[in-house]
Amino acid sequence: MQERKYIISVSSSSSRLLESTNSSVVEPGRELADSTTSLIYLQIMAIPESSVYPSPVDLANLLNDRSSMLDSRLTNYDTSYTVTGTAFTRYVPGFPTTPTSYSLDWNWAMIQGSLNNYGWIFVVFIKAAEDYGKPSPYQIANGLNNYNVQNPSGKVEVSEAYKSFYINVTGLDPETDYNVYTIGGSAHPGYPDLFSSDDIVIITLTTNPAPTSN
Repeated sequence: MQERKYIISVSSSSSRLLESTNSSVVEPGRELADSTTSLIYLQIMAIPESSVYPSPVDLANLLNDRSSMLDSRLTNYDTSYTVTGTAFTRYVPGFPTTPTSYSLDWNWAMIQGSLNNYGWIFVVFIKAAEDYGKPSPYQIANGLNNYNVQNPSGKVEVSEAYKSFYINVTGLDPETDYNVYTIGGSAHPGYPDLFSSDDIVIITLTTNPAPTSN
């Protein structure tokens, strides 16, 4: 089974996104051949970088406006409860000093970094031999390479500005060169405001040889 991602544009001239048609012809005296069914899972979501991405306040107001609809579908929905959205001012922190490789061994590495404000630090480890281009900040924050393939990754919440924080990432291969893509983001819950692509820091490191048995 393969997992794939699709970007779908819906035009007014078409009312169908996907159509699957299967037909079989059975001749007398012959058995019906086995059939294979492929499942496709689609997830429709807003693109964070787009101008139409709703703010948390707008989402809260949308839920309140749809309370009657939710009540008709959920047996335990409390229509008297009001969802309150809190406005959040956009900001993007920065690295006061360049993040570095702090320590490593044959299957793990620790990255050291700090921010000039509250927020998060994200890292993704990509093998140098399999690095086919710089991932986007959104991909780095989700532990993906530029082909949306999951790689060893980690993150740490920065609760104090200008203080060093550490990210320990395991699952690495021994004696392997890695490019560690590193970014920061704001403390925005769930959807931090991330660095731009120009501010991505790349740390290069090589893991140690694996231990040998006696």
